[in-house]
Amino acid sequence: LGDWHRTMQAGPATWYAGTPEADRFNSQELGQVLLVEIAGPGAPPTVDPRRTGTYRWITRTETVSSPADIDRIEAQIRLMPDLSSTIMRLALEGALPLTARAGAEQRLAQIEAALFWLEADLGHLSVRPTEEDFERIDFQGVLREAAGTLQAMAADPSLTELERHRAGEALVQMFLM
Repeated sequence: LGDWHRTMQAGPATWYAGTPEADRFNSQELGQVLLVEIAGPGAPPTVDPRRTGTYRWITRTETVSSPADIDRIEAQIRLMPDLSSTIMRLALEGALPLTARAGAEQRLAQIEAALFWLEADLGHLSVRPTEEDFERIDFQGVLREAAGTLQAMAADPSLTELERHRAGEALVQMFLM
């Protein structure tokens, strides 16, 4: 009945079957149909959802603050069934040291290879460089000074969120060079 893209019971004897193949995020994780049996006139229906879809659509938001959080997220994803049929939107938020932030991008690329599709959003993941991170860029000189300026900009509350984000991304790119 209707045009709902997810299975839902609308009343004691009324159901929306959903769609046999999920087709978007935040709708229904797996496509399915409903097997409905009615024992006789006036009897309530017995409804049994049956999986028909191939692809699983999953949206996750994770807060991270250390490399261990990235390890945990990767382990959880790799334990999921049917990775090659999984379409995932993964948003990471929080803050990581520069080395861990760069490592997170590499790990996401490895996870992406195992999934059918990965849409990773790092827009709310800020960079928190350590002294060791700066030393890897440059002990002193122009690069070190530029990295310090970018770090200050990334943390400056007087700048817009977009400006802070761009400064953090520039810092990550500087580190990867």
